[in-house]
Amino acid sequence: MDYLSLIISIIGCTTGVLSLIIVIVYNAFQIGNQTFSVSKRRGTYYFKASETTVNGPYNPEICAVVSLKVTNRSSYPITIDDAYIIAMKNRHMSEFQYDNIEISTSNGIQWQDSEKIASLPLKLDPFEKKYFALAFPFFHHEVKSFGESVKVPITIITARKEYIVKVTIPEYHSLFEHAQKTPSPRS
Repeated sequence: MDYLSLIISIIGCTTGVLSLIIVIVYNAFQIGNQTFSVSKRRGTYYFKASETTVNGPYNPEICAVVSLKVTNRSSYPITIDDAYIIAMKNRHMSEFQYDNIEISTSNGIQWQDSEKIASLPLKLDPFEKKYFALAFPFFHHEVKSFGESVKVPITIITARKEYIVKVTIPEYHSLFEHAQKTPSPRS
């Protein structure tokens, strides 16, 4: 009789532990798991506002655009409410627009597009992937020496969590200098 109650106790304990593990895994999956990365499809760069036409209620000196890929890997939708660099000094501005800067190279006139500027708040459905750009019209605070790449943490705020994405932002013209120095695949 003692062995029978011991076996029933072990089975009950094992069943309880397994159900606890299932509940923990399920809840971790439900909480949300978003990934933010720099988009490889389009450009991330900073530039002098005087090189182009800037549209919007701003008079900036140096602007930055960061193209991102966001993947919502949870079964609940998320909303990106805000994005900023360094303690709210440099916020994403949805209204910021600018014309492409054309560069003359040996291959002709070129320009680097960014993803479409995000209009925040931005909703992502469950298991959805989106490409968009964050625009920072007042990037001159971050640039110490114009022409060098700038490493900055971007804070992205959702209702559930704040995410920090570390981004290296090159100067616009350096994108074309690098492309000219890179040998073509046919060489």
